[in-house]
Amino acid sequence: MTQSTVRLLLIDDDPIFCMGLRAACQQYPDLQVVAEAQTAEAALAILEPQRAVNENSLPNISADHVIDVAVLELGMASLNAPNSRLHSTTDPAIAFCQSLMTNDPNLGILLLTSIRDNTRLQAAQQVGVQGYCPKGVAIETMITAIRLIANGQTVWENFSSDGLSTRTQSPIAGLSRWSRWRYKLGCSGLQQIDETLAEVTTQLPNPYDVERGDPMAVLNWLMITGHRRELLAARWIVSQLLPASVRTQAPATEETNSTPNPPPNEPLTPKEWLVVRSNSSLTYQAPVLATEVKSVLFDVTFAKLQSGLINLTGSPLEIDILRLTQKRELICLILQQFEQMLDELGFSQVEFEQLSDKSPTMLVDIWKASVTNFLGKYYTLQVGTQEIEVVPVLLRDAVIVQTSILDKIPLVPDLVAHLLFQVPLIVDNTSSPVGSPEAMQRAEAILQNLVIQMANAVIQPLLNHFADVEELKQKYYDRRLLSTRELEKFRNNLSWKYRVDQYFGEPKEIFESLYTLRVFGERGIQKQEIYSPRNEELKKLSGVQLAVSLVLETRDAVAPRVRATISFLGSGVVYLLTQVVGRGIGLIGRGILQGIGNSLQENRVNKKNGRQP
Repeated sequence: MTQSTVRLLLIDDDPIFCMGLRAACQQYPDLQVVAEAQTAEAALAILEPQRAVNENSLPNISADHVIDVAVLELGMASLNAPNSRLHSTTDPAIAFCQSLMTNDPNLGILLLTSIRDNTRLQAAQQVGVQGYCPKGVAIETMITAIRLIANGQTVWENFSSDGLSTRTQSPIAGLSRWSRWRYKLGCSGLQQIDETLAEVTTQLPNPYDVERGDPMAVLNWLMITGHRRELLAARWIVSQLLPASVRTQAPATEETNSTPNPPPNEPLTPKEWLVVRSNSSLTYQAPVLATEVKSVLFDVTFAKLQSGLINLTGSPLEIDILRLTQKRELICLILQQFEQMLDELGFSQVEFEQLSDKSPTMLVDIWKASVTNFLGKYYTLQVGTQEIEVVPVLLRDAVIVQTSILDKIPLVPDLVAHLLFQVPLIVDNTSSPVGSPEAMQRAEAILQNLVIQMANAVIQPLLNHFADVEELKQKYYDRRLLSTRELEKFRNNLSWKYRVDQYFGEPKEIFESLYTLRVFGERGIQKQEIYSPRNEELKKLSGVQLAVSLVLETRDAVAPRVRATISFLGSGVVYLLTQVVGRGIGLIGRGILQGIGNSLQENRVNKKNGRQP
């Protein structure tokens, strides 16, 4: 390889996985994803100029346009369909690999695939494919494999927890008979659990049905995800029973996620994401190296996008109007923009003291870039007889969006300082250093709240200007909100939410010294309250907000005394009713009963003596 940058072609029909892989590669300056293809035909079209050069039908092309390594998913639908154009007597996926190598012998091929079929993998190796990594391998291991393949080497050895190895020894070599029996029995159990996990994952219901609240779909989703959590817990228990010396050398057919806290539920599609397996767990059990904090943080956030993204906060969000795929695409795009902004800040050598002043501008820049990239810079809509360019209209609302949403996103300077300058985060009034579990959890919550609120900011002006345009409805909207009535109800709910938050919610949070963040939970978007001093904001309250804080303070001062008074009076009334009135009534009743008893007794005596009463 003559150039310093390895240029990659991603061949995978999962756009979200490609987005995550692209984001992972952006962390390494010597790697560049230059193209993506979701079908075999599209990949061959992208590589056509290189094929033409090799056949001397075109002059040499610039090195900047040469693709060095193709990262391929063998399980793509276009490579496994019965009517695939590449289908022949051999496996169509293997035939496609041969086509790639025939067109460009210098092209390196890395199989980054969820396929674990040894027969197919051996066939790919025999035809000359240079490397293989299972989806879910650590990012550092995958990057090492790409670099080795770009330098003309092959990577077909087993993967250990330390990365690539040139030779691997049998994991049971040197073990006692008892340990060998435990290892074989444990591996057999792990294999059965993995097969069941794969089967259960394919049974997950349609994400759209879950998001729109279909009772049967939600019930099935809860039952299946619960079953899956049980399997993950069982898998961890079985893995702990393996001999300690081979515990990290699980068979290649197994997932290497051995953690007592299983990650959030897998996507509502059977494909595995790279970012899900880039870390052993989505909970932070041990400190993370300071140099890896940013990549781990973004990987975990990408992984959690696989939850249904159902709004479980109890209040409407602008992104609720979007279909699930559009919602994921927008949030992934914002994550990429924020990551690029961090890189630019690092290159521009911004001082720590400047972050507070630059944060509003940074957020506006991210918002503008997200609006432009999500909709398309030249996207136009036919409104009546006019064709209107959408993006310029939306960007004119920058001041409104900044005031109503962007300026209210909390702790952004703290997050940027933490990632760029390794400044500790204050968690519950305690300083948490970079990489500590507490700091990672807090940084993750701040980042997720930022991207969710930024996504709301992207959609807000769209709803204000083009809410009822049919083209937008068909392209972006959830089908539950297509009717004009439902759409207007949704907008009214949003408007009411902002008014309530402005006059009641915000002063209450300021007075209670907390922020309410919106984060990606196991089932969807949830609320999370965190403590943070807000004394300066409390001093600036005025008007209705100040009145609300005073009412809260008055209630806090008066309520305990009122409750104590009511409790005292209540206990007095209870005493009066039970001890005085109750006893009096009891005595009267007892006297009446005694009188009745005496009368009955006298009647019986008179009858016995034969006398009239």
